[in-house]
Amino acid sequence: MTQYSYSKRPLLPALLLTALMTLAGSSCKSPYDRDYELDQFEVEYKDRDIISADQSGIEKDIHIITTLPQDKWTASTKSEWITLTSSADKVHVSVAPYSDFGARKGVIVIAYGHFSYSIQVEQTAGKQVDIQVLGTPESKQFYKTLPSKGGEVSVTVKSNTPITDVIIPDSCAWLTIKEKTVAGDETTFKISVPSSESVRDRFGTVYLYTSADISKVSSFAIKQLKRNYVRVPLSVDMVSTNAQEPNEGPIANLVNGNTNDYFHTIWSGSSPGGKPHHIAFALDTPIEDLKIEYSSRPNGDGGGDVKIADIYTSEVGGTDDANWTKVGTMTFPLPGGRKARVSSNERIQFDHPVKFIRFVPTARRNANPIDPSGSNGWFNMGEIYLWTSE
Repeated sequence: MTQYSYSKRPLLPALLLTALMTLAGSSCKSPYDRDYELDQFEVEYKDRDIISADQSGIEKDIHIITTLPQDKWTASTKSEWITLTSSADKVHVSVAPYSDFGARKGVIVIAYGHFSYSIQVEQTAGKQVDIQVLGTPESKQFYKTLPSKGGEVSVTVKSNTPITDVIIPDSCAWLTIKEKTVAGDETTFKISVPSSESVRDRFGTVYLYTSADISKVSSFAIKQLKRNYVRVPLSVDMVSTNAQEPNEGPIANLVNGNTNDYFHTIWSGSSPGGKPHHIAFALDTPIEDLKIEYSSRPNGDGGGDVKIADIYTSEVGGTDDANWTKVGTMTFPLPGGRKARVSSNERIQFDHPVKFIRFVPTARRNANPIDPSGSNGWFNMGEIYLWTSE
């Protein structure tokens, strides 16, 4: 039979230890276990939207949900036309009536420490900007249409506030405000339009603004017609030269409409008086501008094709050089073959209508410059055509 042996221990110490452990477990807390009283501060969600007021103003409350005393938070604005009155749980907003041009905007800031709400305030204009372009426009798209030769146009605008800015886009830089005159509530603009070399119509818009309300804009458009050319009638009695070659190419061939013949200046002898060879025109009707086109001679190597020519005009015509004045220079692309037509790169605008014109070549295909002092001052061509703007 197995026997067990037991050691005897005092019962009281064990009970005491158990009690102490129980007490300790029920009364000790972690050093992080603390009681906090949280502050509450927020603007009611429905009051965070933009406050919109018309010109008569508005009264509105912004409700605050908070546990803080009133002196712990603030409500402020930098806009003098907005008045704020704070109480324990709301901010009363008063937007003053408005009678001026342009909408205005402000901000209300409601803050506690570094935490804040920003609420936008917008008020519509008390007066609307009214800018009217006076007069009857030529069409719905254009106030005025000008010819290719340009000119001036006056546009009068009536407005209930001064026009402070006139803007012409870079793409319309050919329009220039030449003069601005203000009389009461009307402003007249004189606009200068230069001549156009474009083969297409062009359009320009002038925009009018006022600092009272830059969102309001008025405008008017100018149309300029493309340059159209008409051929100047020429007959044999209207053309002459100072240097006809006696052996070929009479001057009459220039205007007979036949590109199978040609005109040639003197090569078989010296230039008369050592002067540059020229073609002179005595027109029936004066013209205001000029482009020249010619066809190359039908044969040869093209050495006589004109590259550069000076243009002279006269009030009386004739052979006296003292009566002629140089008014410009024309350059020509070289013809690509025989009987090919080329046109001057330039158009010469005269300062007044003219009837008497000289065409004086200074460079040809195989001579640049042409030297008229000997027998090498010649040039040739098949037909010549004068063009002027409609």
